[in-house]
Amino acid sequence: MIFLENTIKIFFAVHGLVAMATLIALTIAWLGFFKRSASLKSVNLWSLIGAAGYIFTWLFGLLIYPVFRVRVRAEYFDPNLPWATGLFEIKEHLSSLGLFAALALLVIILMDFRGDKRIAGKNTSHAFLLYFVWLITITTAVIGFILTSLKSL
Repeated sequence: MIFLENTIKIFFAVHGLVAMATLIALTIAWLGFFKRSASLKSVNLWSLIGAAGYIFTWLFGLLIYPVFRVRVRAEYFDPNLPWATGLFEIKEHLSSLGLFAALALLVIILMDFRGDKRIAGKNTSHAFLLYFVWLITITTAVIGFILTSLKSL
């Protein structure tokens, strides 16, 4: 018996749903960043939801990883589809980079909510981190969809 194997389908479903919600929130924030009528509070709120969603998605991925590692990767991908193992490795590394960017984005947003004048307004750091996390979220979601279509938990 692998850790959390009995409840893995629930964690896997939550992982996917939170990832979709994260992608939606980040997309709204990104679009709002360039819309003149979008308020800074709105952009910050959607960015906050997206960054927090990314972190939760990553944590749920961490919870399902032990079962995935044994039941999908070792038993199916490694012997039958080694390219899928490589694709998963790319997803894993990208998502870890995205975690650090999401944490940095979270710090910037929380500082802005506090009224820190050093980062007031829609700034370049916010835009870069938001775009980077959004792009990684799209990429890892597509890779996750491909891998799940090949073999699911």
